[in-house]
Amino acid sequence: MNNKGFTFIELLVTISLTIPLVFALIVVPAYLMKDYKDYDKLAQHTAELSIIKSILASDLESTTIKELDEDNVQIGKSIYRFNDDGLYRVNEGNSRKLSEEHLFYKVEQLGTKKVLNIYNDNTNLEFSIGNSSFDLKEWRYYGK
Repeated sequence: MNNKGFTFIELLVTISLTIPLVFALIVVPAYLMKDYKDYDKLAQHTAELSIIKSILASDLESTTIKELDEDNVQIGKSIYRFNDDGLYRVNEGNSRKLSEEHLFYKVEQLGTKKVLNIYNDNTNLEFSIGNSSFDLKEWRYYGK
């Protein structure tokens, strides 16, 4: 008995089952790795914001704030340097990098209180000086 037609049908079934399996083994892990990279960037950004807020909370209890120049501000005994490669805090000779992102700052007088804004394209933090409260006015993250 000649089974040429049956062999061709077996070949088609095998190919139709193998293609989705190969696709799943190659493409799905690639998508998972991409999603993990995006999540990792978001988690790192969130962790940096948390560090900035917790450190600034202690310094903002002081009512002393002095703008040294456009890239440096002194809050209490700490100096914050807003460099191109990130945000640094210098306190008692110890320097600590708080963020990898380039951030900017401005100090505004709103009525009777001073407000420190720390911002860039992704973040806009607003801190009330003298009582360590802060308001996360707006927060967006655009993956890079």
